Amino acid sequence: MIPSAATSWKCKFILPDLGPIGATYLANPRDFVHPTACHDVLALQRRGVAGNYVPCKYNLDHFCTMNTVNYDHPDPSIYTVLTCQTDYQAAPSLTSSHFPAPMDGPRENFPSSLLPSQPHDRILSMIYGHYDAKTDDGFVPGKASYTAATRLEN
Repeated sequence: MIPSAATSWKCKFILPDLGPIGATYLANPRDFVHPTACHDVLALQRRGVAGNYVPCKYNLDHFCTMNTVNYDHPDPSIYTVLTCQTDYQAAPSLTSSHFPAPMDGPRENFPSSLLPSQPHDRILSMIYGHYDAKTDDGFVPGKASYTAATRLEN
């Protein structure tokens, strides 16, 4: 679902600007696994991929988040694993975020948006675990929901 959404928005996923906490938190580039080339047959028999955009996989257990320190919750964009940039730096067209299990941040307070006060589409998907905020409708692993950018978030 996420790759097809990225294709329809004509964007490519990249690591977000990691800022001052990126040295030890968030998604570290060294944890992304991608295929490597091997030349064991004649070069004329090979077909390759042009460009430098290759498939990769990432173990979300390696994602290191920050947590609530003194009040409220930090900027929710710190949960971004990969992002698709637009011409406007503060408004990506698509982000892939990870909210790890103990997101309890001060009790019953879930961030309403990945980028507050910005109109953006949002795809929320469950890969594994459970999501406390959507227990009524059976939001289980393998399910996803889509919210269109029809209004500004508070």
